[in-house]
Amino acid sequence: MSMVSKIVFLGLGWAIGIVCFDSFYAVILLVFLCGFLFFKTRKVGVVFMVFIAFVCGFLRIYLAQNNELELSDFGNKNVTVYGVISEEIINYDSYSMIKIAGDTIEYNESVYKVDFLLTIRANLHSGFGYGDYIRAVGVVGNFNIMSYPNVKVLKKGSVGPVLLFRAYIISKLESIFSEPYSSFVSALLIGARKGIPADILSNFNKIGLTHIIAVSGYNITIVIACVFALFSFLGRKLKVVFSVLFVVFFMFLAGASASVVRASLMGIISMLALFLGRKNFIQIAIFASMFFMTFINPEIVVSDVGFQLSFLATLSLIYLMPVLQKTCEKIPEFFGIRDIFLATIASQFFTLPVILMNFNRVSIIAPIANIFILPLIPAVMLFSFVAFVLGVIYVPLGVVFGLICVAISKFIFLLAENFAKLEFSYFDLYVTSKTVFILLFAVIVYVISKVELNSGAELGGDVVGVKP
Repeated sequence: MSMVSKIVFLGLGWAIGIVCFDSFYAVILLVFLCGFLFFKTRKVGVVFMVFIAFVCGFLRIYLAQNNELELSDFGNKNVTVYGVISEEIINYDSYSMIKIAGDTIEYNESVYKVDFLLTIRANLHSGFGYGDYIRAVGVVGNFNIMSYPNVKVLKKGSVGPVLLFRAYIISKLESIFSEPYSSFVSALLIGARKGIPADILSNFNKIGLTHIIAVSGYNITIVIACVFALFSFLGRKLKVVFSVLFVVFFMFLAGASASVVRASLMGIISMLALFLGRKNFIQIAIFASMFFMTFINPEIVVSDVGFQLSFLATLSLIYLMPVLQKTCEKIPEFFGIRDIFLATIASQFFTLPVILMNFNRVSIIAPIANIFILPLIPAVMLFSFVAFVLGVIYVPLGVVFGLICVAISKFIFLLAENFAKLEFSYFDLYVTSKTVFILLFAVIVYVISKVELNSGAELGGDVVGVKP
């Protein structure tokens, strides 16, 4: 077994150990991984290595919590929590998802000072926003989700330099574009999704395109694929340079919050692997970055959806994408269409358990919709950014140039609306059994392990699947 494979399996054992502290069901993953490795390698030492990594991961999160109370200790109980809205609120067709970095829990007239992460599912347009300090009264459910609590804003978020810059960009875009186009390009450029009409959000949600207006690892990896397709006429290294610059630019415009930085970091690591021409660098870099992130804050493995999507989406392009490419190698490539389709399939498969946990909806039409719509997104971002720059100089000039962006955006809305009208475009799936999620993760672990043992997870020429 190569050193790279050992690092990968150590990383898997470490992550499973952290998850197991939150859900004992994760021990099924450990048994499955160890059994598979022993069956394939017949080496007890390899199995023991994974087990030690598992124990270390378990001890790390145990020590991090230092035997103190945590949010999960109040599961299925009516509590009052206090905290800051730590990320941009995500609006769906009938509800909003809000991320809270909490500091206080009240229960039975007792007050506990506890640092925690909480996801709140709230009604649309509830009157609070990013940076607000709030109080929420409700029941803590599975996966630290509180559904439709009574929320009150205690203090409006302070306006720092980043928020001021974001506000300036939004106001300038509003002077250049009319609605809903100003809100749409604001979401694409800086992740500001507030203001997008509910019907458009609903259409995007139904056809699996919400990722294009939410800054996550899924978003970053798919956008990188589009950039590669857009610059398909260039050499590999030049495409990598353009992709890295694009991701860095996008990261700062999106506010460089913790989740955005993590998602961008995953994308940049992938690009650096291509630039260096190292087939094994990407596996080491991804699992090493995962280890350091989770060593500092192990709770992000189970509580940070952005981290989960970033990590799984990147792994899908490393391990599943080459398998799909090999299977479909007889299908001709045409302007990156085949690889966009395969990248979407791979990402959706690996992120499925996280999507089911948090969003309860599976899109069937997503791969087809991505083929038609994703290639248009870089163009919208490019033209809207140029229109913004021109608008800073002279607003009417930005308005004129922005007409190109409006035309493309209108076409995207039309496509999304028609895809969403298809009866088979999506279905809602509410899964509460942790066993189902563990089994889905077991399939992902199997794919990673099989590729590592059979071929060393060779990437060919490229991470995102677009040929140089």
